[in-house]
Formats: sequence, structure tokens, C-alpha cells
Amino acid sequence: MKRFSFPGGRGLGAMFSGRLVPLVVLALASELFADVKISELKDRLRVEVEGMLFTEWRHKEWTQSYLYPIIGPNGETVTRHYPIKKGVPNEHPDHPHHRSIRFTHSDVNGLNYWWGASKKKAGYAAEVILERIEYIKSGRIGEVVFWNRWLGDGKLVLREKVRLVFTPLKDRQMLVDYDVELHAGDA
Repeated sequence: MKRFSFPGGRGLGAMFSGRLVPLVVLALASELFADVKISELKDRLRVEVEGMLFTEWRHKEWTQSYLYPIIGPNGETVTRHYPIKKGVPNEHPDHPHHRSIRFTHSDVNGLNYWWGASKKKAGYAAEVILERIEYIKSGRIGEVVFWNRWLGDGKLVLREKVRLVFTPLKDRQMLVDYDVELHAGDA
């Protein structure tokens, strides 16, 4: 049985067996397909479309993982560079915890994962580290599934399952699905 809904008022979705699946109407399918390649590097996952960088999932250079840069259809970065790149004209050196696109929270069992290394609570070291990559798929749609460990003072607080799906659209646009599941650390 199919039911159509507007999840959060953000877009059209289709409900199949209780699971929300994004629905994209492909009017001119031949224009929409591009090759997406996801490569595992030592300190990041690199996402390329038609051989050009779209983004990277950076998981070793800071206390938290994030997507950076995000390259728009015109070839320009659509998120700011600071604090990853310093000294970029017209960017203010403020909010060092704002790093492109990432998921986090400011209060998990009394730990502040929002601020990262810039503002640790006394006695707490909150960090998110990559546990394992479960799945990588390249092709017309790129997809990666991986697990992170949220640690506080080196102890497991929770596990995070992340699923990123990269779907090229017409005119070099990109649909990015960023799904997160949080699991209690003792589960």
C-alpha cells in the first residue's frame, strides 16, 4: 500500500511498508544521471561527480566528523571555509565549531558535542570517532553507510549510524540524503 505525505513540509515522500523514501520525479532521466564515485582515503571519504570533487566526509582532522567542502552547481563552495581554511576574504574568524555540514548535539549525558575541542567542559573530553565503514557504493547514485562512536572521557556514550546518499540532478545539482540513527552506548 502506498501513501503519499509531506514529511515536515520539506518535500514529497512516499511511504512504503512504514519507511519514508524520498521521491524524485525524473522528467528527463538522460540528463540526470552522472557518475558518482566514493573513495575511501586515509582520513576521509571523497565524493566525486563526473570526476570532480563534490564533498569529503572528514573524520580525522577534528574531534567530530563533517562534510566539507560542499561544491555547488556553479563550482563554488556553498558553505564557509573557516575554520578549516583560515584567512579567506570576507569570512570572519568566529564560531570555530561551525564546520560546514555535520550532525551533533550540545547535551548528551552531560557532555557537549556541539562545541568540539574549542570549549570542553572541565573534566570531559567529548569526541566522535569513526568505528567502521559498513558499505560504499559508487555509480549513478553514491551511497555510504558507516558507524561512529561518541566518546566522553574515552568511554562509549552512544553509537551513531550514518547513511549518506548522493543523487545527481539536472544542471549539476545534487540531492544529499543524510540519515542518522543514534544507539545507546550500552545497547
